[in-house]
Amino acid sequence: MTEPLPDTVERFLEHKRAIGRKYHSEETELRLLVRFAQQRRITRIDRLTPTVLEDFFTSRARCRPRGFNHLVGAVACLMDWAVNQGLLTASPLPDQPRLPPLPVRRHPSASATGRRGRSARQPQGCAARPDLSSPVRALLRARPAGR
Repeated sequence: MTEPLPDTVERFLEHKRAIGRKYHSEETELRLLVRFAQQRRITRIDRLTPTVLEDFFTSRARCRPRGFNHLVGAVACLMDWAVNQGLLTASPLPDQPRLPPLPVRRHPSASATGRRGRSARQPQGCAARPDLSSPVRALLRARPAGR
């Protein structure tokens, strides 16, 4: 029988710090995994299935692929370490976890121009990109003719 998931994560973090890694942001990511697992009454690392991990990744909305890849990387390191320690026979991590696709919202004029609109759903805490088209148009109009 394996130890409880929080203890496994703590041992993993101690191992990383013993080899000179700080692992502060990764610790935060792994604490999110522990809390997610506890909400689903999963108490051991060998009870994490590909479906549970996929649900976890989907539940953690990220603004950019970099943040999502960081989350997946931290979990992948934990799973690889657990396999090396003999806590797991194989990693339950899905082969290539992917960000869930965001629905695309069409701008009213997009159908006439054929351009794609921005996504309709922004992950919580992410600022919307500013629309730079108006200032650029204003600068172009202000430019002297003949140049």
